[in-house]
This record gives sequence, C-alpha cells and structure tokens, in this order.
Amino acid sequence: MGHLNSAAIPQASADEARTVRLENGIPRYGDDITERFLVHETQALHGVHFSKGCYLGQEIVERVRSRGQVHRLLAPIRIKSQDPVAPRTKLLAGDAAAAEITSSVYSPGLQEVVALGYVRAEALQTKPALTVAESEPPIEAYLP
Repeated sequence: MGHLNSAAIPQASADEARTVRLENGIPRYGDDITERFLVHETQALHGVHFSKGCYLGQEIVERVRSRGQVHRLLAPIRIKSQDPVAPRTKLLAGDAAAAEITSSVYSPGLQEVVALGYVRAEALQTKPALTVAESEPPIEAYLP
C-alpha cells in the first residue's frame, strides 16, 4: 500500500470496488455465494477438494458431481435501468422465473445496472428476453 500511496494512486472506495467487481462478474462470499447455493451452482469448483476428508454437505456435493447436472448457475446479468435491484429479486422470461439477483449496482461506465444472479440453465443457453418481476413499467434485463 505504501508504494501506491507514494505514487499518488488514489484508493478506490468500497462502492467503486463493488462496481468494478460486478462489471467483471466476480462473486463475493456472503453476497453471491451463500449456504443457499450448491458449490456447483456457483461455478467455483476450483475451491473444492473432492478427495480431502469429510465435510458438511459432502453427500449432496458428490451426488451433484456424479449426476453432472445443476438447474441454475451464477452468471452476470445486465438490467436496463439506473436503479439497482434488491437481492432475491426475480427475473422473468415471459411469465416464468428465469433468474434471481444476488447483487447489483449501477455502472456509470456501462450506463446500466450490472448484477450477478442465479440463472436457470436453459435460460443461459437460450438467452431469452427478461424483465424484472413486479416492475411497472416493465424493466428489461438480459444475459450478456
């Protein structure tokens, strides 16, 4: 930190760091990765050692690994708005829930909301038009 200060490089605020994190699709434990989600859904399998002793949830993790399928995955989402949406807000493809937001922030550089959320696997493949649930008028969202 001393070298950065002596070079007069300004320190990013927490809000600026959050914006850059979400613009780059980087999850944060506690916000985007919690006990609600399986490690396979988080796409962070690099953080799991499958042959290293016993751990809480090992049976479920192994069952998902052996079957090789999950129904939702953590992915970047863009929302055509200036107002971030709350965690757990649903995104709809038609009338069906297609995603759930975990974190979002307005990106001045992209001039839209950047978010992370758990997206249904079929929606990640087909990339349907999305809307923010219960928004009036409807707020559009998409999978980049």
